[in-house]
Amino acid sequence: MLVTEGSKDALAALHFADAEGSLSDVGVAAALGAGVNLRTEDIEKISGRRVRIFGDADTAGQETASRVGKQLVAAANEVQIFSLAGLHCQNRSLVKDLFDLSRIDCDDFEANRDLWSVTDLNSKGKRVSVLRNEHEFSFSPLLLPHVSPEFHGFPVYPVSSSQELRKELEELALRSACTKRDTARPRRWQLNRDLKAVEKRIARELNPEELIPTFDKWYSISRPYLDPKKTRDDYLAKFLAELGKVRVPTGEGEALRKALEHVFTLSVAALPILPGIVEAPESWRRLAALHCELARQSSNGTYFLSCRDAAKAHQGLNKDSANNINHALVRLRVVDSARIGDPRPGGKASEFRYLLPLNGAIDFQPQITTKE
Repeated sequence: MLVTEGSKDALAALHFADAEGSLSDVGVAAALGAGVNLRTEDIEKISGRRVRIFGDADTAGQETASRVGKQLVAAANEVQIFSLAGLHCQNRSLVKDLFDLSRIDCDDFEANRDLWSVTDLNSKGKRVSVLRNEHEFSFSPLLLPHVSPEFHGFPVYPVSSSQELRKELEELALRSACTKRDTARPRRWQLNRDLKAVEKRIARELNPEELIPTFDKWYSISRPYLDPKKTRDDYLAKFLAELGKVRVPTGEGEALRKALEHVFTLSVAALPILPGIVEAPESWRRLAALHCELARQSSNGTYFLSCRDAAKAHQGLNKDSANNINHALVRLRVVDSARIGDPRPGGKASEFRYLLPLNGAIDFQPQITTKE
């Protein structure tokens, strides 16, 4: 079994092999990133074997799995690609990699028989695609994201989901259309915030084939109230430029307010226990509680949090101390930094994932004290 993006996923593969009683039947190899490029000697070691490849459940991961599979298909007896797309963890965040699969939601587990035999290469259900010499997939590749030749880097989704997305984007354009003069800028900005919220929910960027019709619908309805001296292209340029400037998608400002209100109501005893620290400062634990609550409200498990907003979790914090604590929480594996924020004022906030159970409990004894 070949895991394309990390040692944690390789450990997860060994976990599943142990749980499924197949440790003596399979070997696990791990590449340390999506940029892996197999050498001739690597391919020779696969010669005559069957291979099952696990890539991350995103476009880069699936493109890597496909690319590596094509490198191996001439030498291996069989090359399989296992798709993790569309699964959820127990906290309802999307499964992103094989490590996340160890925290899968029970309903997803029961509904997907492939997950009962992750390490059994004889099982070939709808999540398993087989790559042949002519680079054709057999069995059912429906859950494996493919790349559109017109827009490299964006996955193609089933027709029904695509139609539902187009309908949603059209409704957003209608809702944000101008109904009086001198409102183009705020109405266009609201549309972009709505679109950013959609992108976060579906865990990918909207492609031009989706954005341009959405803009055209907004423009056609708003046109009677727009500046007649400006052309459609003028407004389109502003629309696309402003989309990249959105820091707070629709709903996230409210999510932060609700999260802070909840954190303020928690007693010290109810705050998360930090791994490995006997007496963590209240400010650390309250900031961890803020992360926990933002993760609970997130539809995909990730959320944005700036240093200034993080400092609001405790009266003794400022943006610099909050930033230091966030780094400490990453080191303690309380949170994972999915994206580092921009250091400049007004830049994008950092993106995080909360790693502890959402009830704040942990299952091992602390070993480290913060006292001098």
